[in-house]
Amino acid sequence: MKHKDGSKKPSYNCQVAVDEKEQIIVAADVAIEENDLHQIEPMIENVKETPGCKPTIVPEDAGYFSYDNVEFLLNEQIDAYIPDNFYEVEKRGKTKKFRKSLFTYDEEKDCNYCPAAFEIPFTRIQKRRDDTDLRYYVCNYCSLCVLKNACTESENRTISRDPREYLMENMRAKLNTEEGTEKYQKRMCTVEPVFGQMKQDRGFREFLLRGKRKTKIEFVMMCTVHNVKKIADFIKREGKNLKEILKMITGGGNECGDR
Repeated sequence: MKHKDGSKKPSYNCQVAVDEKEQIIVAADVAIEENDLHQIEPMIENVKETPGCKPTIVPEDAGYFSYDNVEFLLNEQIDAYIPDNFYEVEKRGKTKKFRKSLFTYDEEKDCNYCPAAFEIPFTRIQKRRDDTDLRYYVCNYCSLCVLKNACTESENRTISRDPREYLMENMRAKLNTEEGTEKYQKRMCTVEPVFGQMKQDRGFREFLLRGKRKTKIEFVMMCTVHNVKKIADFIKREGKNLKEILKMITGGGNECGDR
C-alpha cells in the first residue's frame, strides 16, 4: 500500500464506525485499498448488522467523497456531512485562479456564466467507461476579458460538469451552515480519538499477524479491548449494572462516524 511519503509497504486500511455519545465501536473492518472511497457502503452494512444500531448521521473526511457514496447515503436516509477534495482549499481561498464554484450554471440554457458575466456555452461531451459522461463548456471571450490573468493561463477557460454535480453543491451548502459545521466537526471528537487511544494509550501501532483475515481478527480484538474499557468507564461513571448498560447500548439509533 502506498504511504503519504510515496513509499510502498505492506499495510492495511483500518475502518471503524463509532457511536458519537460514548465512542463505542459498533463496526470494524480491515481493507487493503489505499483510499477510503469504497469503504462507506460495506461499513454502513456492518453497522446495520449490529443489534440495536442504525446509522443516522455520518460525518466523513474528504477521502470518502464520491457521487456514488453521497447517493448511497441519501438512499439510506442517512444524514451525511462529507466535504469534497477541493472544499477546504476553496474555503480558505488558496486557489491560484478563479475556482469553479465562482461560475454560475444555468440549467435551462445549459451554459455557465463566468465572474465577468460572459456566457460559456456547452461544447462537447467526454465519454467515460465506468462513470457518467462529462459535459464541457468553453468560453470564447477570454481574449477580451480584463480578468483573464486571474482566471486561466490557457487561451480559453474550460469548465467541465458532471451530471451529478448538484450532489456536491448541495453538500457544500449543507456544510456551510452553522448546523453542518457543528456536525462535521463532531468527527474530530468521535472517530479520531479512538485511533489515538489505540495507538497512544494501548500501543497498537502495527499488526503482529499477516494476511487480511488474520489482521482483521487482530484488529477486532483491539476494538473489543477499546469497547470493554469504554463500558467499564461508563459503568463506573453512571453507577449502573451491566444488564442496564447492555440494554442502553442495544437500544436506539446511533450517530456514527467512519474511518
